[in-house]
Amino acid sequence: MGVLATAACGGGGASSPDFSAGLESISVSPASSSAALGESRQFRAYGHYTAPPGATGETRELTSVVSWEAADPAIASVSAAGVALSKGVGNTNITARLSGFSGSSALTVGAPAVRQLIVRGPGGTSQESLSLGQSALFTAYGLYTDGQERLIESSLNQVKWTTGPALEIDPAVGPTTTATATALSSGTPLKADLFSADGATAVTYNGLPVSGVATVVVSAASVTSLKQLQWSDDPVPGASDTPPATPLDVVENASRKAVAIGIFTDGSVGVVADSLLNWTLTPAGSPLATVDAAGNVAGKQEGSLTLNAALKSNAAVTASRALRVNDEACPVPAREDRFVSTGWFVPVLCLICSANEAANVVDADSSNYATLTNNVALLGGETAINVSLKPEQAAINTGAAPQPVSFLIAIDPGTFPVLNLGLFNQLYVSLHSDADGVSSVTGRVAASGLGDGGSNALELTLLGLHLVPGLDTVKVSFTPPAGVEYRRLRLGNNAGVLQANLSKSVRVSAACLGE
Repeated sequence: MGVLATAACGGGGASSPDFSAGLESISVSPASSSAALGESRQFRAYGHYTAPPGATGETRELTSVVSWEAADPAIASVSAAGVALSKGVGNTNITARLSGFSGSSALTVGAPAVRQLIVRGPGGTSQESLSLGQSALFTAYGLYTDGQERLIESSLNQVKWTTGPALEIDPAVGPTTTATATALSSGTPLKADLFSADGATAVTYNGLPVSGVATVVVSAASVTSLKQLQWSDDPVPGASDTPPATPLDVVENASRKAVAIGIFTDGSVGVVADSLLNWTLTPAGSPLATVDAAGNVAGKQEGSLTLNAALKSNAAVTASRALRVNDEACPVPAREDRFVSTGWFVPVLCLICSANEAANVVDADSSNYATLTNNVALLGGETAINVSLKPEQAAINTGAAPQPVSFLIAIDPGTFPVLNLGLFNQLYVSLHSDADGVSSVTGRVAASGLGDGGSNALELTLLGLHLVPGLDTVKVSFTPPAGVEYRRLRLGNNAGVLQANLSKSVRVSAACLGE
C-alpha cells in the first residue's frame, strides 16, 4: 500500500508559504525614564509584526533601524543607537519612527546629581603634605552629572569626615574641615562621605557610597618664622620670651657662630639648621665683618652693622640683629643700649676737680673719652666714672669663673711707666650692687693692690694701641670675686692724702665687662 503525501494549502500556519508578516506597530522601552542633567539613557525600539491566524505575532528589535528624535531638543538629544543625552531640566518624549509607524517613551530630566566626591587640599589636589603641627583646610567638592565640580551645599547634603591617627579634624561634619598633623605619616587617608541633608542616610550610586579621599603625608615640623638671631652658645629662648634688643658682639680678628632661632609648625622653638638659611650682612660687602654660609661671623674692623638670616625656601621669612665688632682690647664693652655713664666727684675735697663727658664711655665711638681731673684734691677727694645698668636690665653675675672687668684709659705717650710706678696709684675699680652710686660695694681693688674684694690686684696693661689718636691706651683690669651680682662698675681716681696734678687728666674711653 502506498503512502499518500499531502500538503496544506489556503489559510495555513506561520510556515505557510503564502503568508508574509507585516509591521503593525512600534514600541519604545523603557516606557518612561528619568535622568539627572548630564546623564544618558539607553532606549530600545521594538517592531511588532502580524502573524497568520492562530499564531502569535512576532516582535523584533529595531533600535538600530528606526530613526530617533526628541520632542524637545533643549531637554535631550538622541543618537542613532537610541542613546538619549539629557541637556536641560524638564520633560520630553523620545520617539522611534519606521515606515510610518512610531512609538514613544517619556524622559524626565532633573537637576544635576552628585555621583562622586573629590577632596582637595590647599594646593588644589588630593595629595597633600603637612609638617608636624601644621594645619590645612580641606574641601569636599561634588562631581555632578553635568560634568561640573561644585562645593557641596549643606542644605542638600551632609559631608562626614573620617581619617587616621596622624591627623585631627575639625569639624567632622560639613563641606570643609581643618586637618592638623599630629604624628609623622607616609600617607594618611582623609575621607569624605556624602549623606542626606539630615545625615541619616548614606548616598550611594550603583550600590556604592558616594565618597572621596585625599592622602596626607606628614613630615617633621618645619619653620614658620624666625624668632631671633643669637650666638650658638646662648641658651635657646622660650616661645614667649621677647627677642633681645641688644647687639651681638664679636671681637676684631675673632669669629663666633651665629644661629637663627625658629618657631616651628608644632609650636616648638629651636635652632634652625644652617642648610635652611641664607646669611647676609648689611651693608653688603662691609669691611667690618664677614659671614659664611654656616653663620660664622668674623670680626675684621671695629664698627656696627646688621646680621641677617632668611629661609631659603621662603625669603620673606627673615630675622635681623645689630652686630657690633669690638676692639679686641675690650671684647664686651658696656654700651648705651644697656648702660648709662655718669661722672662724679667730691666737691669739697676736690678743689679743682671735674668728671666730664661721661656718656662717651658707653657710646660706640672708641676715639672719644670722658675725663677725670684731680687738679688739687685733699684727703679722700676723688673723681669717678659710674657705668650703671639701666633699670630694665638684669643684674650681671660674675659666675663661678669670673672674668676681669676693666676700663680703657688714654694717656699721653710716655706716661705709662710713671703711672705704673704709682704716681697715680690711687686709681681703683669697684663693683656695686646698686645702680645709683650709693649702695654696697661688692668688690674694689686699687692700683696699689690694697683692695677689699678683688681676687688679685688691679692690673695696668699698656696695649700698644692708640684708640684715642695720639694717646697710649692702658687697660685697667680687675678680677672680681666669684658669684657676685652687680649693677654698676666704677673707675675712681682717689687723691689719697693730697694730689696736685695741674697738667694731667685720666681719659676714660671704654668700660669692659667680664661677661
